[in-house]
Amino acid sequence: MYLRVRAVYNDSVFIKTLFGIFWVGVLGACVTAPFSLEGGHIGTTQRCIDTNIMAFGAAGLLAAAINDTLIFLAITYRLLTFHTVGNSWSDRLKGFSRGDGMHRMPKLLLQTGQLYYA
Repeated sequence: MYLRVRAVYNDSVFIKTLFGIFWVGVLGACVTAPFSLEGGHIGTTQRCIDTNIMAFGAAGLLAAAINDTLIFLAITYRLLTFHTVGNSWSDRLKGFSRGDGMHRMPKLLLQTGQLYYA
């Protein structure tokens, strides 16, 4: 996803840096997952099971979801700003839902981003 936002915002150092920092934040949040688990033996066997999962273990999942959503919104905003035909809300809605008024590549970028959330 970060590569997509870099491609769409190639001319904006600020946006590329901001989403780069977000990506490092997601990576850092995902590192917490192994430390959020406690395990214990199952009876007298040599097998184990998770006995306690701490709340901060979901930080990686939450950070990734927020980051991906922000990337989707940023890319969609940029595509609709440059490629929508007309200025009315109905034209923008058609552009968002079907890619009306867009060339092939921006339309594909928009639709594959939407598929990520479908």
